[in-house]
Amino acid sequence: MQLHSRISSVCKKWENNNIKSHSLYFYLYALTIMTLLLPFDYLLFNNEFFIKNRLIIINVILGILIIHFIKNKKENSHKIYFYTTSFLVHFISIYYLWFLLKSNEIEIEVVFLGNVLTVLFTTVALYKYWKLQLSYNLTQIVIISVCVVFNKNENLYNYTLLLTITHVCAGVMSFATRRFFFKSLYEKLLLLEMIIPYQIAEYVVTSETKMTVEDAFPLKQRFVCCLSSDWRGYQKIAKSKSIQELNMLQERYYETVFGNLYATCEDRNFFINWTADELFIVFFSLEENESKVLTDAKAFADLLSTEIYAQLQKLNINVEYDIGLSAGYGYLGVQGPSFLKKTTVTGEVAGRAKRLESHGKELRSRNCVDEGPNLVIDKSVYLSFDENIRSIKFEQQSTDIKDISSDHVYVLKKSFQRRIAS
Repeated sequence: MQLHSRISSVCKKWENNNIKSHSLYFYLYALTIMTLLLPFDYLLFNNEFFIKNRLIIINVILGILIIHFIKNKKENSHKIYFYTTSFLVHFISIYYLWFLLKSNEIEIEVVFLGNVLTVLFTTVALYKYWKLQLSYNLTQIVIISVCVVFNKNENLYNYTLLLTITHVCAGVMSFATRRFFFKSLYEKLLLLEMIIPYQIAEYVVTSETKMTVEDAFPLKQRFVCCLSSDWRGYQKIAKSKSIQELNMLQERYYETVFGNLYATCEDRNFFINWTADELFIVFFSLEENESKVLTDAKAFADLLSTEIYAQLQKLNINVEYDIGLSAGYGYLGVQGPSFLKKTTVTGEVAGRAKRLESHGKELRSRNCVDEGPNLVIDKSVYLSFDENIRSIKFEQQSTDIKDISSDHVYVLKKSFQRRIAS
């Protein structure tokens, strides 16, 4: 069910990102095809009925196309483009059905073939837009049924029946093709998410743009918060368990951690990197909103040091870990050698998070009893807290850790941690 909802979300965003340009293409294609068919009307039919009415269709499409261009400049609502596209396909199909009803015995087979091709081409063009495609086929079936009831010409019955079957077959074919398309699109998203952050990967996948990953997430200086965490005594755990048991333990651990991370930061302004027991998360903002970056990072760090730890204990995932959280400017984006590009952050802020976590490890070695994770933050993160709760929540400590020994670090107090976890 969760997979279905994710694919549905990708489907909806793909539709919203592309309906604006595709609706314009639909009108241009329809206008071009209708114009190209004019000479065939002269060749295939003796009367001027089809030529005059095709000219009416062309003028209507041209008029709506002009309105479409005007609306395109003034409004950006997805609904407008859905409505105009829906009008276009229904208008042409109804006109062609009217042609069929007005045809004589000599003309009817050619006109019927035109109706069938219209149904097939329209359904194929709309197959990625399930609401448009489904409403088109169902509405046309209803209209055909009404025409059969009120039309007294019995010769038309077989043609309208075949046209109805064409709608049903085309609809089923579109359903199967659409499922395959969006499933492959979601798989592409999962692969791309390994290289660039989710929201950027989602935009690249759901927008039909020829964009490289470097263009999608270019390297630039950004304000970031880096969270570093790893298990204590991982080697001992690895030696005491089989490969399968260790893999299962890691899977359950990361499912719990990442589930909370996605729930806390729903806009997914972060990038994750993990190797075995080592977890590294970079929080950022595309809008350069430093306050939002700090808020998200602090919220998840608090959760990881308290509630998530309690959840893991309840699930019998008995692992101990410490957390370092730093804030500052670094170069974030797609970088690396040409054959192995990935998203990462370059700068002192990334190394500082790891060193803060090392201080948490040092604190653990001083204590005989484990009391949960040690959350260690730097001065930048500390100063972002409200002045009234800094001293209540954190304890200032000195450290001899490399490159931060000249500055103080701040450790979440165990009394505060236990109160939150409980």
